[in-house]
Amino acid sequence: ANVGMRLLYRMGAWTLFSTDVYEYLKARPLPTEAIAAVESGDFRGPVRLPGESAATSGIADIKFVSGNYFQVLGAAAAAGRALQEDDDRPGAPRNAVVSDPFWRTHLHADPAAVGQTIAIDGQPTTIVGIMPRGFFGERVRHAPDMWVPLTLRDAAIFERQDYYWLTLIGRLRPGESPQHAEVATTDALRNYLVQQTASDPRSDVRARIQRVRLEFADGSRGISLS
Repeated sequence: ANVGMRLLYRMGAWTLFSTDVYEYLKARPLPTEAIAAVESGDFRGPVRLPGESAATSGIADIKFVSGNYFQVLGAAAAAGRALQEDDDRPGAPRNAVVSDPFWRTHLHADPAAVGQTIAIDGQPTTIVGIMPRGFFGERVRHAPDMWVPLTLRDAAIFERQDYYWLTLIGRLRPGESPQHAEVATTDALRNYLVQQTASDPRSDVRARIQRVRLEFADGSRGISLS
């Protein structure tokens, strides 16, 4: 089962995570098979298609996702392949996967679109896959034009521990319950926060950390963490 994670704090619900928190949770031995990340909200950027000039290029809805995003969702490409972990590493070739509506509307439903090069924000990017008709991603009825790896986002975002921009999606291991996963992941998050505040021994800081918890939301029909 897919679950969306929400971080709850005494001042209200936190629905976003920093890159640092994501990397920490992803590396922990939790009751999830894997944890994927996706940029919250919508990002629109300039995209130039094959044969277009800079003057005729348009704007596309671009979703930045972790390399394991499609794996966690259990989704395969209709043509070519979905993004993979290796696509989401610094210095990797720039690759993108396009949605079925974008492929039909802007790429003329051409099967040869896989392998073609487009320009995203002026940077050459290869289309490695086309997703099936009806695939929307984590937001039902709202497919972006394309998905690209997180590492193609502005580098400065990854260096800020206080920039909360990611929604997390986890796939539970077989036989695991959301309740057990909530407890284990909450413990991991609290351990992370304790490490980050090791230089601040105040009891009120530790008490606030113990009031932090994660809540898992059913993601089997898509998630909306607003």
